[in-house]
Amino acid sequence: MQKYELMFILRVDMTDADRDAALKNLKDSIVKMGGEVSKEDSWGKKRLAYPIKSLNEGYYFVWNISLPGAQVSILTKNMSLSPEMIRAQIILEKEV
Repeated sequence: MQKYELMFILRVDMTDADRDAALKNLKDSIVKMGGEVSKEDSWGKKRLAYPIKSLNEGYYFVWNISLPGAQVSILTKNMSLSPEMIRAQIILEKEV
């Protein structure tokens, strides 16, 4: 399994319960794909550099995950189809 950094932005017009459910669903889908979440970091509500989907703010999250390489494209597609997701980026962590 490869190690990745997953950064994503969720909509601000969600309730806390909806946001928690979206985070749980994302974590569950990573586990179902054979991966794991090793670190979860919430940056909170921040202003976007430019409007995305007519939104000016979003909740930022950065997770460190381990995932089989073949599952990354599936996770990326699932996140892009999620209505609560504004943006998502998966970056391979290099060994130093």
